[in-house]
Amino acid sequence: MKNKNVTYFLGISVLVVWGLIFFRFFNSESDEDLSPIQTNNHYTKIDKNEKDTFELILNYRDPFLGQLAEIRNNSDANRKNDGKIKKLKTTKPKVVIAPIDWSFVSYLGTIYGKQSKKKLAILRINESEKMVGNNDKIGDLVILKVGKDSVLVSFLGNRKVLR
Repeated sequence: MKNKNVTYFLGISVLVVWGLIFFRFFNSESDEDLSPIQTNNHYTKIDKNEKDTFELILNYRDPFLGQLAEIRNNSDANRKNDGKIKKLKTTKPKVVIAPIDWSFVSYLGTIYGKQSKKKLAILRINESEKMVGNNDKIGDLVILKVGKDSVLVSFLGNRKVLR
């Protein structure tokens, strides 16, 4: 009996709420004027004989080389006598290689697999020990070759032999 009373009460309250919503939606008086917007359709007459002039601003970064290209403002100066466009002169970016701190990786030893006939190196990388073989990758660190008592590794293009 108690559940029926709650159900009736909730049903009536839902009907009242939706009734108020519909009442406000359909009986609302808008303060805005819904008349069509007045536009001024005036056109300017363009003289077809008048020549349009423009200038290209080409001092933006080259998206492939990542640097500014040297371009002359006069477009005729960039053309040869046969009508072909000259190649733009660009400068090569200087690559600065920062010294790498190799302390995050250390060589612990080499083991041989009897069944697999492979050499595996044990490396400590960021305080965790890993068993790696030739051409294994751990993040940006690549193990190039596992030797008898050393490992050749590459990190961001720099190589080092760990003993």
